[in-house]
Amino acid sequence: MPEGTAPLTYQLGSDQTLTPSAAAAQPIKFHQPAEATVGGGALTFSTAPLDKDRVLVGRPRLAFRATLSAPDANFYVTLLDVDAMGTETLVNDGYLKASHRTSHTTPTPVPGFAATP
Repeated sequence: MPEGTAPLTYQLGSDQTLTPSAAAAQPIKFHQPAEATVGGGALTFSTAPLDKDRVLVGRPRLAFRATLSAPDANFYVTLLDVDAMGTETLVNDGYLKASHRTSHTTPTPVPGFAATP
C-alpha cells in the first residue's frame, strides 16, 4: 500500500446503502425475474455524498454471500462515481459466475444443487 494511504471499506446495508460502519446488516432478499427483459433484476447500493474529493488507488473488491434458488447464477457489479449533477462515471466493473467462484478452470457446483450433465 502506498505511503500515506489507508484502505476505505464500506458495508452493504439492508437499506441498500453503503456505509463505513461495521454494523451487521440484515439479509436482503432479491429475486431475479425469469425473463431478462423484465425489470427488477438489479440492486443498487449508494453512499451519502463524500465529504471531500478522494483519489482511489488499487482494485475495488466486493465480498458477499448469496443463497441461490437455482444451480448457478451470474453476478455483475459496477462501481460508479456520481457527481452533484447526477452524471455517472464508470470507475470499475466485474462479473462472476457462481460456479466459478473458486476456479475458472474447474467450476464447482453451487452447494445444494447437483452438477448438470
